[in-house]
Amino acid sequence: PAIGKKVEVDFGTVKFLLDFKNNKTMTFTGTAGSSKNSTDTVEYTAVEVAKNIFMVYWHEPHLGFNVTHIQDYNKNIVYSNIAGPDGTFTHPKGTLKILK
Repeated sequence: PAIGKKVEVDFGTVKFLLDFKNNKTMTFTGTAGSSKNSTDTVEYTAVEVAKNIFMVYWHEPHLGFNVTHIQDYNKNIVYSNIAGPDGTFTHPKGTLKILK
């Protein structure tokens, strides 16, 4: 995906900054909404499922969430499935923006 770059993910009311350190480590920070100031560094796996479209998934060890993204860099859209430690399961859709 965006290895070595930062990506702004905007789900409308909730926003995140994803900092892809390398091809395995990413730090995310909530920048707006209910997840503001939440942060964790995770080991992620990315699989290119089509040209410039990646399935990216990880476990958040400190917060307990399991997250899967479909990151479409052709259309700058992200589809997410988030399983919470309390059994909740949400499916937000948003936009991606690679920051310079």
